[in-house]
Amino acid sequence: MGMKITVAAADSSAADRARADWLCTGKNDEQILNAALEQLTTGGTLQLLDGNYFIEEFARENNSAVCAGFNNGKA
Repeated sequence: MGMKITVAAADSSAADRARADWLCTGKNDEQILNAALEQLTTGGTLQLLDGNYFIEEFARENNSAVCAGFNNGKA
């Protein structure tokens, strides 16, 4: 199993922001997400913690997959 990196949104809870590996600012969050993705190894997971993410542009060459999931039935 690959590594797991957690990312918190600007409006994530204080607890989620404290435990996140990366913090988004609420503007052009794709820059933070791209930087976090660059750190992943094959088979890794980028977990977005609850919050609102603001994506202006999310172009990545040679993506193999982008998945979104649910946490115990909560988006």
